[in-house]
Amino acid sequence: MNAYILAGGASSRMGTDKSLLPHNGSTLLEHAITFLRPHCTEVALVGNHPHLAQYARTIPDHHTGCGPLAGIHAALLDTTTEWSLIFAVDVFARDPSILDLLASYAAHAPSDCLAVVPRLHNRPEPLCALYRKPFSEIAQAALARGDYKIGTLFPAAHALFLTETDFLKAGIAPELRNINTPDDYAQLLNQTP
Repeated sequence: MNAYILAGGASSRMGTDKSLLPHNGSTLLEHAITFLRPHCTEVALVGNHPHLAQYARTIPDHHTGCGPLAGIHAALLDTTTEWSLIFAVDVFARDPSILDLLASYAAHAPSDCLAVVPRLHNRPEPLCALYRKPFSEIAQAALARGDYKIGTLFPAAHALFLTETDFLKAGIAPELRNINTPDDYAQLLNQTP
């Protein structure tokens, strides 16, 4: 599968470009690339920031100002694989076994299932999830009508959700952190590596 890191957001709550935030001698963007690369055919970046091109192949959002759904849409128009991993630059994960678990569920998903999504703490994590290429059509229709909430599209996509129980059965800690605010970032920095 191909992986696409969404790195084009405005970072309005953080107040600075999240992709460049330092962590353990690198940046959040470099962490994401290193985390994904061993598990994916290609890691590409979605966003319009000029500095992204130095890290990996970059594709632009086709719908600017429409949030992460526009990034998912652009990624799925670009991909050459049936399933693609969408991973936001501000999602922090430590255990790459999460990716193997998602891929395992996708390999056995029904043909009408267009998304495999972790649901942790009763909340879907759509920005560390697998999407089938035809999800781009659902995304396009939603963007056209101004509906940018990814979660509202999951019923039409017949999404398959992985719960904490699924993670624990596989021996994987169900942990994904969203680094949206300065407080979130400070908590990440205060964690032991």
